[in-house]
Amino acid sequence: MRVLGLKGIERGNYSVRLDRPPDFSALSGGRTLYSDRLPSTGLGRGDDAAQQHREERMNVERTIEFILNSQAKAEARMDKTDKEIVAIRKLVHQGMRILVSIENAQKRTESRVAELARTQNQLAQTQNELAQAQKKTEAAMAQSQKRTDTATADLKKSMAELAEAQKETQRSLKAFLDSMRHRRNGA
Repeated sequence: MRVLGLKGIERGNYSVRLDRPPDFSALSGGRTLYSDRLPSTGLGRGDDAAQQHREERMNVERTIEFILNSQAKAEARMDKTDKEIVAIRKLVHQGMRILVSIENAQKRTESRVAELARTQNQLAQTQNELAQAQKKTEAAMAQSQKRTDTATADLKKSMAELAEAQKETQRSLKAFLDSMRHRRNGA
């Protein structure tokens, strides 16, 4: 506990000591402002002056006590405010950490979404290329089938012609052989 002097005000708990008057000698140029004995004025009014002095001393003491009480209350409010500020700072720091964490997660998510989009585009492009290749393959197969059908028809026709030619050859050969036998027999 500190006793307040008027040289300076510091933060802390204050109280007024009423068992002796405060020391204002630093402010009064070294002379005592209040004491238990009043200086004699020589005018015969010592009792009135002493009473007035006691009242002034009591007024000053009450003023000092009021100031000290006000300062103590202000100190308590300031301590409470300081604690609240510290708590708010902690909340702000925690909130900032959470925001940074969310921002980092957002960046990772955006990066992954961008990678998925690139992969999707590549997949769509590959799918289009496969569709084009399949169309070309189907067209080539259709042309090949057409050529195969044409070749098969030509082959059938050629085989029919060959079969006819073979029959003709067999008839001619048989006629030739028959004529050769008749010649031998008749000659």
